Amino acid sequence: MLDSVSLFTKELFDYAGLFPPAKLPLVQAFQNFTHYQTHVQNNALGKFIFPLEKTDEFISFRIKLQNATIPFSVLLTKVQHSSLATNSLALDIQKLEQLAATTPCVCISSFETVPPEDILTSSDKGLLFSYFKTLQKFLAPFKTTVFFEVPYENSPSEFFLRTLGEHIIDTKTPFAAKLRTGGTHAHQIPSAESLARIILQCAQNRLPVKLTAGLHVPVPNFNPSVGATLHGFLNVVCCLLVAHDHFCGSQNSPVTQSSLQNILTNFKEDDFKFTADGLHIGSVFMANDRLKKLRDNCVKSIGTCSFLEPLEHLSHMGVL
Repeated sequence: MLDSVSLFTKELFDYAGLFPPAKLPLVQAFQNFTHYQTHVQNNALGKFIFPLEKTDEFISFRIKLQNATIPFSVLLTKVQHSSLATNSLALDIQKLEQLAATTPCVCISSFETVPPEDILTSSDKGLLFSYFKTLQKFLAPFKTTVFFEVPYENSPSEFFLRTLGEHIIDTKTPFAAKLRTGGTHAHQIPSAESLARIILQCAQNRLPVKLTAGLHVPVPNFNPSVGATLHGFLNVVCCLLVAHDHFCGSQNSPVTQSSLQNILTNFKEDDFKFTADGLHIGSVFMANDRLKKLRDNCVKSIGTCSFLEPLEHLSHMGVL
């Protein structure tokens, strides 16, 4: 495998088999994940997406794994208002302690959360900082990334992202953004315009990003069951790479919302070329050392209910 391919796909696909459209039972999804750990392309396997509400069910399996570590990305309990965050986090920590005590093979590798509505729509920087500090207080002992899912179609996301970026700079807290890029219904597919806009905002604010939903195929594709054209994971990931590369000091051409939207909408398989030295994204070349740095620090992963489907598509392209 080319180094550029290995760097691009390293731990790229977090397994969300519990969620639609797969929506598998917990036992089957977990067994799938442990099987994928032995897959020939296991370099591409990231974390097991685990909602804390499943803790009791998971513990009841009495799972015993020898010499294995299972990286979990834990979905924290969603609350409707920031005033409820402290109590909710305290209960979440209790569940995490239960999990650690009964299933030592589990490693908490990241957290994911949907901020309350009053936080996402607020223009009060003090309120946002207070909310961030509450999460930091409870989750800092785990020393891992916390991803904040940010709605962005018809949503005032810009202030939240800017404040999150400022908090990260001030505190060095490993916080990051999470962008939902698809769904099982047409109305859940974000427009290329809005996706390009928030990718630009994340890069401007130096926010690491993970993606979730709808990214099973490398390039834009019409899905009859959804009734809409889905985004391609090569297009979206490469958009993030180009945008973050630019704001991290690259000498590549200036990045605009329009140029990112062009990558999302118009780039096909032939516009992405992996070579021994790096990755070509249209006219932009990203050398392997740069690609590694961006994947490690800026472009984190994709949550997907299928680990195998994206790999099969890459194989058909001749990439794997």
